[in-house]
Amino acid sequence: GIDGRFTSWLGQFQWVQSLGGGAIFIARTGAQLSFDSLLPIEQFSVGGIDTVRGYRQNQRVADNGIVGSVEARFPIVNQPDGIGTIQLAPFFDIGTVWNHQGEIPSPSTLASIGLGLRWQLEPYLYARLDWGIPLIS
Repeated sequence: GIDGRFTSWLGQFQWVQSLGGGAIFIARTGAQLSFDSLLPIEQFSVGGIDTVRGYRQNQRVADNGIVGSVEARFPIVNQPDGIGTIQLAPFFDIGTVWNHQGEIPSPSTLASIGLGLRWQLEPYLYARLDWGIPLIS
């Protein structure tokens, strides 16, 4: 059963590649693995702006999970001394979760494609808008 004692491994990786002309390609992945049943607050979630866009935040939650994303960012406006930088960002996200034991959320895998806009006015002032289309219902 769930007793609050557990071991889990967490990992994240991100790769950013310049495509020239101010465009960049970003690939991200994150995972959690546990051999124990976890308390809900410790479980891995997929769905939402930081994992699989186009789904509600924490749409699927389980003991284990993996998420991945690829995104390209293309500058459409670049005026650092004016309105800043605006980028168009097509993306693909996918994530899946499973439990060490017990029920598996259904569907356990979520995937989406979409388009985002990034506006950066100052190094620490930016806005983000993403529109994700769920591929799995």
